[in-house]
Amino acid sequence: MDTKTAYSLYQTFSQNIPTKNISVANKTLIIKASKIFTKEQQIAFGRLILEHKNYDEPENNNILELPYEGHDIEEAESLEFDLNKLPQKLQWILLKFVKMCEKE
Repeated sequence: MDTKTAYSLYQTFSQNIPTKNISVANKTLIIKASKIFTKEQQIAFGRLILEHKNYDEPENNNILELPYEGHDIEEAESLEFDLNKLPQKLQWILLKFVKMCEKE
């Protein structure tokens, strides 16, 4: 990661990721929170997903669409994704983001 310029939230949240699977309760928390995010939080959430994909597959680092079969639903101003299709590390990163948003 040192050789790239990363989204600073991604750099922060990608540190000290547990190796165990994320719990069902935490997955539910991510899903529920993502449905009530502000527009700014949604943008940051989507950006974290994009950044992870760009680091996970550096040969495809020009990805501009939501990866992992996700969709940016512009009419509803929300993101649509299957959390189970996201890599485990990314799920932990998103959980950290959700918990930060809860504190605001």
